[in-house]
Amino acid sequence: MEIRRISYFGIRQFLFYTGLSLVVLGAMWFATGEQAESAWILITLGIVTLVFQILWYPEILWIHHHNAGTAAYEHKRFEKAELHFLKAAHYAEKFGPEDNRIGQDLDYLATVYHCQKRDRDAEELYQKALDVYDHTSGPGLDHKVAVMHDLDILYADVYKRGGTDRGVPRH
Repeated sequence: MEIRRISYFGIRQFLFYTGLSLVVLGAMWFATGEQAESAWILITLGIVTLVFQILWYPEILWIHHHNAGTAAYEHKRFEKAELHFLKAAHYAEKFGPEDNRIGQDLDYLATVYHCQKRDRDAEELYQKALDVYDHTSGPGLDHKVAVMHDLDILYADVYKRGGTDRGVPRH
């Protein structure tokens, strides 16, 4: 027997159709006069489910793209990882300036660029990630240290290669 993982989009569809079904069923009960007092409970539950899903939607998309980017990176599918981390960063921006998830996505995207030997792009994103961690709250110190370590590795690799056309160091 194969066990399949429920995707975030599957959960989203389930919540949407559950909420919509509750609203419709409640409206039908109310319109027919049958169980009118129960109709309001169904309508309210349906609306709460739909509102919850709408408010949680960016979070779901961020999780999906962040995890998909990580999986693609682990399988050395760098182009696919790049697309997912770009989308994850887009959704992370919606969480506000105090949230540090954008820093994670910039760091991971920079690592993808580093693997592709796109050194200047990688350095730029590492620097942006450091800037994010300087201006956000939350568990950022460990992440900032990791970004600084990744940036050091980038500089060491560029130095070993003797610099590249896309090469980095400006010191």
